[in-house]
Amino acid sequence: MLTVNTRDKSLLIDPLYHIGIGFWLLVLVLLGIIGWGGYMYYHQITIGLGETGLNRPVFWGVYMVNFIFLIGVSMAGTLISAALQLTGANWRRPITRIAETLTVFGLLVAALQILFDMGRPERMISIFIYGRLQSPLLWDATSLTLYILASMGALFMQLLPDIALLRDNVPANAPKWRSFLYRALALGWRGNREQWRRLEKVITTTSILIIPIGVSLHTVTSWIFSTTVQPGWKSTILGPYFVVGAVFSGIGMLLIVVTIFRQRMGLQEYIQEQQYRSLKALFIV
Repeated sequence: MLTVNTRDKSLLIDPLYHIGIGFWLLVLVLLGIIGWGGYMYYHQITIGLGETGLNRPVFWGVYMVNFIFLIGVSMAGTLISAALQLTGANWRRPITRIAETLTVFGLLVAALQILFDMGRPERMISIFIYGRLQSPLLWDATSLTLYILASMGALFMQLLPDIALLRDNVPANAPKWRSFLYRALALGWRGNREQWRRLEKVITTTSILIIPIGVSLHTVTSWIFSTTVQPGWKSTILGPYFVVGAVFSGIGMLLIVVTIFRQRMGLQEYIQEQQYRSLKALFIV
C-alpha cells in the first residue's frame, strides 16, 4: 500500500474531495460559455460559413488562428516532458504533469477548430478515405491524430503512480465510484523496482517517438499556408518558423498555467524558483 505524509495529503489529495462554491460557480460560467458557443455553431451550420466573414483576401479566420495557437501551446508537453526526459533534467518533474495536460487539452481543442471551420463537418472522415499523399491536409490530420494519441498515452503513464497513490488513500466517506475508478486506472501499480524500471523504459521510448511527431505537425501545418499565393507565405522558412514559434507559445503558456496552479493551490514548496529560472532559460535559448 502506497502512503503519503500528512502535509502532502492535505495539499495534493484533500482538495480533490473538498470542493468549494467557487469551483461550482466556475463550472456554471464555463457551461454558459459552452452553451452560447453551441448555439452560435448551430447558427453557423444553419446559415453557412458566410457568417464567419471569411472571403478573399481573408482566407484564415479565428478558427485557424486558434488552431495554430493551440498546437503551439501543445509544444509545452513535447518540450518539457519528452525532450527534457531524454536529457535527464530532473527540475522538470514538478511541472511535467501540468505540461502534459496542457498538451493534451490544447490538441483536443485544436482538433475541434478544424471541425468548426468545415462547412460539412460530417465529411471529416473523407480526408483519410479519399486523401491524396501529395496533400498537406492529409498529413496534417494524420500528424494531429498521432500527436493526440501519443500525448494522451504519455500523460497517462506519467499519472500512473499518482493514480495508484489516490487509490490507496481514498477517504472512508468518499463515493464508491471514486475507489472503483482509481483501482481500474491504476492497473495494479504497486511501485516496486521492476514496475518503475518498466515504466521509465516505456516513457523514454514514447518520448523518442513523440518529438518527431510534434515537429511534423508544426511543419506540415506551415505547408498548408504555403499552398496559397499570399506574399511571404510561399516559403520554405515557414516550417522552422512554426516550430520555433510553437516552442515560444508552449513555454509562455506553461509559465502562466504553472503560476496559476502555484498560487491558487499553495504549491510553492513543490514548484520553486528553480523551475521558473529553467523555463526562462529555455525561453531565451
